[in-house]
Amino acid sequence: MKYWYRSLWREETVYHGSKFSSAWPAPEYPLNMLVLSMLKQKPEWFREGVRIASFFGEFPTLLWNGGRPSNYDQCDAAFIQYAVKSINAEGVPVRYTYTNMLLTKEDLNDPYCNFCMQAADNGLNEVMIFSPVLEKYIRDKYPGYKINSSTCKEIRDINQVNEELKKDYYLVVLDYNFNNRFEELEKIEDKARCEILVNAVCVPDCPRRSAHYQNVARNQRILLENRELPPEQRKPLEPWSCEYGEYNCIYTIQNYSTYVSSEDIWDKYVPMGFHHFKIEGRTANIFSLVETYTHYLIRPEKQGEVRIMLLNNLVSSKVITVNPPQNRPFAVGTEGMAASAGGEPAGSTEDSQRGEGYGTRDILASAGFLLFQDAEPGHHEYDEGLSRQIPGGISYRVCVWHISGSHLERRTGFFWSDL
Repeated sequence: MKYWYRSLWREETVYHGSKFSSAWPAPEYPLNMLVLSMLKQKPEWFREGVRIASFFGEFPTLLWNGGRPSNYDQCDAAFIQYAVKSINAEGVPVRYTYTNMLLTKEDLNDPYCNFCMQAADNGLNEVMIFSPVLEKYIRDKYPGYKINSSTCKEIRDINQVNEELKKDYYLVVLDYNFNNRFEELEKIEDKARCEILVNAVCVPDCPRRSAHYQNVARNQRILLENRELPPEQRKPLEPWSCEYGEYNCIYTIQNYSTYVSSEDIWDKYVPMGFHHFKIEGRTANIFSLVETYTHYLIRPEKQGEVRIMLLNNLVSSKVITVNPPQNRPFAVGTEGMAASAGGEPAGSTEDSQRGEGYGTRDILASAGFLLFQDAEPGHHEYDEGLSRQIPGGISYRVCVWHISGSHLERRTGFFWSDL
């Protein structure tokens, strides 16, 4: 029995039969190629029947893209052609995520979007669609592509799902709110052409989902317009913040009604006739993706070994850079251990920036702690188990950061700060 995953090239993965799909081409591209190579060389490490069905995503920054934001520069022609060729050479399709819901007829002539379509127009690859305008254009101009109906359509009625399946779509990606609602899922007439999003980081029944997709679509256009403008004339992006999607991971979503476990894929969904499963993560950090891939794809007894092997390979290929600890002398002064009136370790920020003396944060950082000061009221849901008491009565919360010299930049957490 085969099950397929779809994977990200910029970010995600899927099962069929069990087939899985995944994302690219930022850090996810080398990670996905590593997983694909491992599947060929060590198939016994993987759960029975796993196959990689596609890598999905976009070459940033691309006007037709939707669902997740692009904050990167654009790719050159040689890289686009190389990435498509290298993925296809392994027998894996590229699936473009062209789900921008605010496209106009004028947008269809975008040269960068059309070049990406031409680069993968070989009969193997796929495109995920939301806009009827774009769908008609692609069907007419690029008939070799398999067309998939996007979950961004938010189809929440089973009768409408069955109507969607009567159309000429290769796959229909179901709304994640159908997950684990087995009485409704049983009513789907063509389960073999449905795809299940197994690890949605969105809270179930999110009321802001459509607004978020529209925000991504508008910002995509702003990013591209800003490329043609001098810095002083560039427009600010429309802000968006979500306390769930930005901080959730495979371990924080397991109490959601929409979470699909690895066991349920094989024990419930596959016997029902579902064979395509999608792992999202286009904007997730590389460590979260490694955890998610091992969780779904790898046999439990091999997960630790595979996790370390993937991380070591990502270090060797320079996708992850490991810097040695800074050689700082141990120094404790009463000034560094005391709290100022505002709750900040007195002198630590300014002294560190000047290179004069060592405050509380300097000492902790040199000892391997990556810390930031407690969040403002309103983030109490993150407090439990994540704070430490530092001498002087100052409470910090542990998080994941990127350190460059004396600068500390937030990767996951609430704040950034200078050390």
